[in-house]
Amino acid sequence: MLEMDKTKEQENNRSLRSFQADLIDRPEALQQWEDLLNVCFGVPKGGRYLEDFPIWDTAWESGSVIRLGAFQKEQLVASVSVRLAKLRVEGSEPIPIACVGAVATYPAFRGQGLASELLGLGMQWAEERNAFHVLLWSSGLSRLYPRLGFELVGTQIRIPLQKILFPQVCSYEIHQGWNPALFEALKKRSDGLVLGSSDEAWYSAHRNVIWYWVGPEKAPLAYVAYQRGIDLKDAIHEWGGDPQGLFSLFLAIRAEHPGAFLLASSAHEKVFQKE
Repeated sequence: MLEMDKTKEQENNRSLRSFQADLIDRPEALQQWEDLLNVCFGVPKGGRYLEDFPIWDTAWESGSVIRLGAFQKEQLVASVSVRLAKLRVEGSEPIPIACVGAVATYPAFRGQGLASELLGLGMQWAEERNAFHVLLWSSGLSRLYPRLGFELVGTQIRIPLQKILFPQVCSYEIHQGWNPALFEALKKRSDGLVLGSSDEAWYSAHRNVIWYWVGPEKAPLAYVAYQRGIDLKDAIHEWGGDPQGLFSLFLAIRAEHPGAFLLASSAHEKVFQKE
C-alpha cells in the first residue's frame, strides 16, 4: 500500500502537451475507458476489468468518484480514477481519504507523463474535498508514484495454507456463494474502509470472488473471500468471524485448492504457526 500526505509539496505540470485532460463521463468515453483497462491489465478474452474492480464501475456508483482521461482528439489513451472514502484507524475516528485505481496508459503512449499529470489532477480534486491521505494498493513499485510523493507504508505477505498448523476444529457445514448477511459482517470490521449501505452493490458484484461461510444464513459465524480474477489468483484476501469456523473454512479451501494462500500482514505471520 502506498500513501501520499496531502501536505507534501507537489510539482504539478498540467500541460498534457498535445493531449487534453477531461472527465470520462460520456457513453463513448466510458466504453473507450473499459477497453483501455481491459487491454492494459491483460484481461482474458470475454472478461472485464470491472468484474474484478466493480468499485470503479459506473453501474455500481457509490460515494464521490472522479474518472480522468487523457484524450488525443476523441481517443482516450490514459486514465486515472479517484474515490473519496473513510478509513478506520485504531484509536481514533475514521479519517477521510482518497483511493486511487484504474490507472492505465496504452503502451504506445507511455513515457510521456500522462498518468502522472492525471494523477496530479485527481489528487488536487481529493485534497480540495478534504482527503487527509491519498492511498493506493499496488502489486509492484512503479517510478510514477514516488515522483508524486507517495511513500510505502505497508506490505503484504503470502502464507500458504499448506504451511499452517491448524488446531482441532469443530465440524461445520460449508456454504459457498455471496450472502447479503456477509456485508453486515464486513461493515463491522475494526479496520479497513468504512462501508455504507450503498457500498453493498459493488461489493457483491465481484464476479470472480468465491465466498465461503459457515453458520446460519442470516448470521454467518465466519467467512472467507477466495480468489479474484486477474490479480488475486489463489489468494484468500478477506476473512473474519469465529476462529473455529474460520479454521474450518481454511481447511476446506486447502483441501479443495492446494495452492491457496493467505494474503496477510506481517502481524498475521505470528498468529498462524507454520509447519
